[in-house]
Amino acid sequence: MLSVEINIDELEEYQKILAQWGEATNEAIGEAMAEVLHNIVNRSKQYSPVDTGHLKRSIRLTRFDKKKLEGVVDTHDVEYALIVHETHKTKRHFILRAINNSEADAQARIAQRIELINKRGL
Repeated sequence: MLSVEINIDELEEYQKILAQWGEATNEAIGEAMAEVLHNIVNRSKQYSPVDTGHLKRSIRLTRFDKKKLEGVVDTHDVEYALIVHETHKTKRHFILRAINNSEADAQARIAQRIELINKRGL
């Protein structure tokens, strides 16, 4: 099984800022992060190599903590997933590429949510 943890809470400075913004902003950022994680799952499936389709079907978001802004994308007990992820000739690092290609989307979604909250005056 391959498991990739996506974790923002390690950034202490970010946590301090987040604590000052209040619950509405934290909730909005958590929702944006959930959308991004689902996007990462979908992109991982697009980027993954397909032989029987078992690996592709196994990719899912298995844990998400909105307060910690932490999620886990894994391949749900597919034993060969790590080997394929690290060594496939043309589709290597399919989950990491999905994460890297979602970075701009994550920033845009979070900024959009914060802007909406600022407009509403929450």
